[in-house]
Amino acid sequence: MEKLLNRFSKIIIKDKTNVSSLLAILFALHYLKVGFRVVIFSPMPCEIVCPMLQNMFNLFKVDKELLKKIKLLTFYDNFDELKTLYGIEFLKTEINKILDDFNADVVVFLRFEMFFTPTESLLIQDFLKFITIKIAFGKKVILSFKMDNLAIKNVFDIADYFELSVEVDEKREGFYILNVKNLYSLENYTYQVIIDKETKGIQFKKVFSTDYSSITSFLLISNNEYINRLHQYLFSERVNLEAATTPEDAILKVGPKYDIIIYYPFEVDRKDFTICRLKREKNLKVPIIYLSPIFLKNIERSMASKIGCLSFSIPFSIEEYCGTLETLLSVHLYTHYPELNLDIFKKNKIICDSLDELMQYTKTFLNYRMFFTLFLMRYNTSDYITPEFIASKIRATDKLYIDTNEKTIFLLAYDIWKQQKDIIIDKIVNNSNNYEIINVKDAIDMFYEGKFRL
Repeated sequence: MEKLLNRFSKIIIKDKTNVSSLLAILFALHYLKVGFRVVIFSPMPCEIVCPMLQNMFNLFKVDKELLKKIKLLTFYDNFDELKTLYGIEFLKTEINKILDDFNADVVVFLRFEMFFTPTESLLIQDFLKFITIKIAFGKKVILSFKMDNLAIKNVFDIADYFELSVEVDEKREGFYILNVKNLYSLENYTYQVIIDKETKGIQFKKVFSTDYSSITSFLLISNNEYINRLHQYLFSERVNLEAATTPEDAILKVGPKYDIIIYYPFEVDRKDFTICRLKREKNLKVPIIYLSPIFLKNIERSMASKIGCLSFSIPFSIEEYCGTLETLLSVHLYTHYPELNLDIFKKNKIICDSLDELMQYTKTFLNYRMFFTLFLMRYNTSDYITPEFIASKIRATDKLYIDTNEKTIFLLAYDIWKQQKDIIIDKIVNNSNNYEIINVKDAIDMFYEGKFRL
């Protein structure tokens, strides 16, 4: 449990009893012992919360010096009055001031539902955004509440604001089950918690785990060398990629051991949903992706969907494809995340000052397993051939270098297949006879050849 607390910054604890407050204090105590400064906001009076804190301190033999690193603020009976007199925005400002003055690392809200009335669902949502966006920036946030409260029931998407959910289920007095879920993935844990009132001891025992932080397993059904190389390029570092290259092998291997099954038909000139139908026949829950070598009409996409498959017609957007796989698994398999956007794309620099600069972009794309195609064109006209003119015709994600001495254009086109070269070229040159394509290579060619130049 401690590893989970260290990994996540926004934690929600919900139950039907009053154990959520005890658990929130226990979590806060963990952070206190590892050196964090903790602020606890409670709608309950000190007469209730202080003994709870004191018992926990005694139970875990916490050094009294650590008391300097914890601050408790209670709003018993006067939070509604403060909201009415000063408004919620004033309270937000005061809370921020308290946290800044104390230099807090961890912020805990006990029994969050008690801060609001059942009619204040909009106010609750606004305050949740304040907690999980403004306060949580650079801090850890823990929020506990009772699920049967009307104020909370009116906020349907409360979990969407958090990363880790802990749901408490009381089996009998002193014996609880914690269902812990990573809200951004399929990662789940179940803990047994025993609270012994006589010894005042608390025992945690993990009894179930579905941890998708371990390597993910794909079955790729394909005998097409290019499709196989494409998936090895995109996923081999992050996924256990197993192949089935014959129909017989595919039928034997299709099963529940894989996280995703990807199917490219063995006969490329026709639509074949044979493998997709195995999902229903074998009663599989595993997602199956059908990669069609030819264009699928809407009715054919619908047919694939009805038998439980998602379909993509080649050429498709690799970004959309990888994003779909990531969504199905709810884990980060894909390498093109926002940090990369910030480094490469956000500056919107399209025109490179040299061929070496463009090749540096190419190497970066390869290192991050991004998909692209590199075009080399020659032109025999001077009309409109300026870097600015070409840049105005392409996207901010593409990179460009023009060698005016050699009359050549190098274009690095992100998320474009070789089959789509006509779309790119036509957009730039409008079918003019003054341009000639000299060479075209995509990420797969360059990666397996180990050559970063055309």
